[in-house]
Amino acid sequence: MFTDIENKISPFAHVKGEVKRLDGFQGEVAISQVLNKIERGHMNEIIYKVLSYLAKYEFLTSRQINQLLTLDGMGLDTSKKLVRKMDQILRDKLITRYCFSRFEETSSYRVYALDKNGKYLLEAKGIYTDWKPADNFKSPEVVKGRLAINQFLIAVAEKVGSYESSDAKKEIISPRVNTKPETAGIIYLRKENKKVPILTEAVRRGDNWKKQFVKSFKVYKDFFEEFKRNNNYNIEPHFILVCEDFEHMKEVYNQIIENDLEFDKKIFFTYDLLQIEKDLSKSWFEFIKTEKGIQVKTIDINLLKPIELQQVIVMNKEDIFSDSETLKDGYMKRIYYKIFGNPKYKSVS
Repeated sequence: MFTDIENKISPFAHVKGEVKRLDGFQGEVAISQVLNKIERGHMNEIIYKVLSYLAKYEFLTSRQINQLLTLDGMGLDTSKKLVRKMDQILRDKLITRYCFSRFEETSSYRVYALDKNGKYLLEAKGIYTDWKPADNFKSPEVVKGRLAINQFLIAVAEKVGSYESSDAKKEIISPRVNTKPETAGIIYLRKENKKVPILTEAVRRGDNWKKQFVKSFKVYKDFFEEFKRNNNYNIEPHFILVCEDFEHMKEVYNQIIENDLEFDKKIFFTYDLLQIEKDLSKSWFEFIKTEKGIQVKTIDINLLKPIELQQVIVMNKEDIFSDSETLKDGYMKRIYYKIFGNPKYKSVS
């Protein structure tokens, strides 16, 4: 099923010797200048949406930003419009932009993060963000790990019929070890009338990555083994690791075995390029111990299946032209937006 993508390299994979380089505009912009633009009506809804996405997801590519805008019925239909809009936000120092480079090579995509003026605007609108200037100095491996998690979260939001909500930075605390909390992505799916939480963490290669993985994974091991003592969650979540590629999944699993990090819970695996598949229901794997050794098994998960577009297209005329806010939250509303747009949002060039 996956032979066409198994040998390709993820854009979020570790590249030896790669550095993160600033790719924005020179100069400073005072917050008073930004406030002046607000008073003149030059800050539209898309700008606030982009800032809120970066507050939630921390780092995003331009493609991921437009995917999120599309989910909200506000997607820009050409790359030129998106570039123009992002440049406008960059010039006002609301956000900052980076690229990855190695020798003379530069990454084909750009990465966006909040800047100080963007944080001021969000706080003025009552939107919380824990962004601080030091966040923008994180290493390429950390940034790419965040991008990989975000790609996973967005893919599920776009394609999975049971998707309900997500949190890109859920705190994971070990009740046994006095250590810095880990933050991971969590997705909530709906099965009948119950929420199904899925905790996800990205693993990247890099210098000393195995040692770092073991250290952080111990927090997850303690978290699940002592789950009943955790008051931060109502339901014990499923757990999936997002790796760089198929071979990396095996490397990660070997680290779990070699360092005695198994616990009494299934650990699922996936990797970056599978998130571009239209149907995610067969994109998860499990390592199974058999008499012949360890085998990798593809898991068929009905809960990750998409809803057919026909189920939305056959809506009657009254439903189609009604305020989409009356639709049930979730997949149906997102498909409605995709077909008809967001009736509350007026497109701008």
